[in-house]
Amino acid sequence: MSQQKKKNAKNISNKNLGTYLSIFSVMISIIAVYFTFQQNSLTREHNRLSVIPHINSYFSDNRDEELFGVYIINNGLGTAIIKDLEVFVNGKEIIGDSEVKFYLAIQKLGLDESCFYILTPRNGDTMAINEELALIKIKNRAPKCAIAQTYLFHKGISFNYIIYYESLYGEKFKYTYLDNEQVRL
Repeated sequence: MSQQKKKNAKNISNKNLGTYLSIFSVMISIIAVYFTFQQNSLTREHNRLSVIPHINSYFSDNRDEELFGVYIINNGLGTAIIKDLEVFVNGKEIIGDSEVKFYLAIQKLGLDESCFYILTPRNGDTMAINEELALIKIKNRAPKCAIAQTYLFHKGISFNYIIYYESLYGEKFKYTYLDNEQVRL
């Protein structure tokens, strides 16, 4: 083989090698971009899950420490942003502004609202992680209040409420007191 043919063959193989290396480099870059997007997606999902609130509510009858009432707590990993509140007495929804629905429920039951401390979460209120609030709490031990507390928290009375709230990522949830259940909407 002549010198010129060897040189041309070497140039062709160098050009092919360069082309193959370029294609291979582009393929590796595409794969790296794909895995970067996958990792970012997993990180976003992890961040979303790490700030999910979990509302829980319970009735306490610890009279010794004057913790007699209905309490709410955020046991989740993130702040709960309250969006709406529905209150029910004997299966019928109490209609009115959110700020007074618990008062209206107490009145509908024929109870003296002066016997209770009432806190009603409003649209836009937040509950921090591990924040606990007394929603309805007996105020004093007067005889009329003893009757009120017995009546309100008697198992035969259907007192219920539903709180609608969101996580910081805008995920919507609903908590129902009687079911003690949080549901993602």
